[in-house]
Amino acid sequence: MDRREFFGLTAKVAALAAMGTVATKTTGCALTETKYDVHNHLLPDFYVNDLAGMGITTSGGLDIPQGWSPASAIALMDSNNVSGAVIHLSSPGTFFGDNAAAAQLARQVNEYGATMVNDYPGRFAYCATLPMPAVDESLAEAVYALDVLNADGICLLACSGDKFLGDPIFEDLMAELNSRRTTVYVHPHYHSSSESLGLAYPQLLIEFPMDTTRAAANLVATGTMERYPNIRWILAHAGGAVPYLAWRIALLDYDPTGEFLQRAPKGGLHYLKQFYFDTALSTSVYALPSVLELVPASQLIFGTDTPFAPDQLLLKQALDLSLVGLSPSVLNQILNNAATYFPRLLSAP
Repeated sequence: MDRREFFGLTAKVAALAAMGTVATKTTGCALTETKYDVHNHLLPDFYVNDLAGMGITTSGGLDIPQGWSPASAIALMDSNNVSGAVIHLSSPGTFFGDNAAAAQLARQVNEYGATMVNDYPGRFAYCATLPMPAVDESLAEAVYALDVLNADGICLLACSGDKFLGDPIFEDLMAELNSRRTTVYVHPHYHSSSESLGLAYPQLLIEFPMDTTRAAANLVATGTMERYPNIRWILAHAGGAVPYLAWRIALLDYDPTGEFLQRAPKGGLHYLKQFYFDTALSTSVYALPSVLELVPASQLIFGTDTPFAPDQLLLKQALDLSLVGLSPSVLNQILNNAATYFPRLLSAP
């Protein structure tokens, strides 16, 4: 499915742009204010070419954007008053059945990301990718990325090799990330079962947010959140359905066997409230009030999902965020939270 055909937003965004003054009056916060983006992807040519060589030209059902570069990323940020962005690799990641090849590609991507951060001080922070589910290789790459490349965090796919975060095979990696008080950004992927559903719309619409939801619920249900409390988890796309389903997920507390409360003795809601959420493709009156009922504004972080989201969606997301009805102080906090948790973004000379 062609990205332009699917989104077709130009006319609608133009109409929303005409409403900009109304949005400003509603919130008291100008749409031109600077902001920091926690959900911004890098797509170096060598990675896109490697995917194409394997016949992979789409992600989540949409064409993988072509022609990305650090310069194009900065130009898009500047045109939308984004002062800095946290970059990371998106789905499908680097693992395609061969552990060694996955590790090699992850290393190449991570060294590229580190160079990009150093070349543009204050414009980017970087969450390193790992060759999941190759556990030993992922553990080694996490240590290298954090110690040698000085990565600002780690980006993990919600599921890899059909194993969701929280699975026991990832225990050693969780222990390492916890010991380092690592910030972990969780981006959705898609479980093999999603590919067999035969639905008439791209996976990114429903399967991506549900992938994040399953991973988050599994992190709670397996006791991973209890055992490793020093990891700061940031969930993409407002956590999928996590805020809406929080009460239902917390029904695990009533497990008649008592096994859940042995693994998670503080109760489901306690752990769900430890997650951080971004606003990417979720800036609506339907999603954000639900997030803010679960966590304070300090745990909601502005994100855009560029370059996978078409350029027009940057404006739409900013406009829609201004229409949610947040106070100017709360809106300003959300727009700047990424710089709080990734202080490298404030290091411009």
